[in-house]
Amino acid sequence: MADLAKLKGQQVKQEPGEAISSDAAKRLSADEEYDPAQPCDYDALCKDRIRKRAAEEMEKRRRIEEEKQRKANEPKVEAPPKEDDFATKMMKKMGWKEGVGLGKDGQGITAPLMAKKTDKNVAVIEQAPAKPVAPKPTPGTNFNRQPTRVVMLTNMVGKGEIDEDLADETKDEAGKYGEIKSVKCVEVPNARDDQAVRIFINFSAAESATKALLGFNGRFFGGRIVLARFFSPDLYDKGDYLADPQAG
Repeated sequence: MADLAKLKGQQVKQEPGEAISSDAAKRLSADEEYDPAQPCDYDALCKDRIRKRAAEEMEKRRRIEEEKQRKANEPKVEAPPKEDDFATKMMKKMGWKEGVGLGKDGQGITAPLMAKKTDKNVAVIEQAPAKPVAPKPTPGTNFNRQPTRVVMLTNMVGKGEIDEDLADETKDEAGKYGEIKSVKCVEVPNARDDQAVRIFINFSAAESATKALLGFNGRFFGGRIVLARFFSPDLYDKGDYLADPQAG
């Protein structure tokens, strides 16, 4: 009997692998799969997973923003200039410049010739498309006076070159700038050849005349460089076509 009492009073040791009564031991971590056989705080587990995913998403967004900021702060590298083809190189060796025609007065083609295929074994020779060139300031682009509705062109033609079509041709060309009331061609006696002929374009508005002046001034016409200036509307209406462009 004494031996039995000793056995009852002894504490039974817990073998490894047996269930642990501690609540902390029963609770699964956020990374473990939920097992219905092992009770745990499921709501806390779900919230823990949501917090973890939200933190990962915030970190991902932060890295994306940092990458965007890094690229925005990087210095822009210009693309290397495109190498000219064989025809362009040959033209440049002979003194040709981009945007300028061949010939003494620049009246020739402004781009090299190229072969364009029309069929598998057939091609035609045509002028290559001209490369866009930034416009350069032309001499005399400064206004000689306050803008008016009348523009005076000189050096479009020389002495004795006024014909019956000159006024109509000028009106057709200048019509794209605005409404035109009249065009008048006058030859100035005892004047230099580049100042011997004055062509007056009388627009309905000074805004149109300003556009025409910018369009005509410095333009090549028949090997000549046209000079455009504003003229007094009062002197034009009076027929005083030989007056100084600054007067009036």
